[in-house]
Amino acid sequence: MYNENLGTPISWIVRITRNKSIDKLRSKSFKLRENECDIERFYHLSSEQTYENPESVLTLNNVRHEIKTAINKLTEIQKELLEFAYFRGYSQSELAEHFEMPLGTVKTCIRTAMMKLRNKLKHLIN
Repeated sequence: MYNENLGTPISWIVRITRNKSIDKLRSKSFKLRENECDIERFYHLSSEQTYENPESVLTLNNVRHEIKTAINKLTEIQKELLEFAYFRGYSQSELAEHFEMPLGTVKTCIRTAMMKLRNKLKHLIN
């Protein structure tokens, strides 16, 4: 239930949406889907698609290159943690157990990776 002492209505709606999304990602049905997720296919970074407008092809290729470059600047463990967390639906606790790392290290690695990506790609978001 909404409690005005805890924030604005919009922040309440965002929090509910976020929590429902996390619940879905952590659900067994989501995890039982295909175990392997090709990050390039997920974001359509491969060059299989064709577009009729040459300018959109050029723009898309530039964006793809920037995203790939930013991802390649991450460490291998950062790439793996992001893939498992965001594309395979693992919680940070599950990641700590799977990778045999302290939970704090997992959190720090993911946060650092996200900050690196945000800094490298912020011009694409605006």
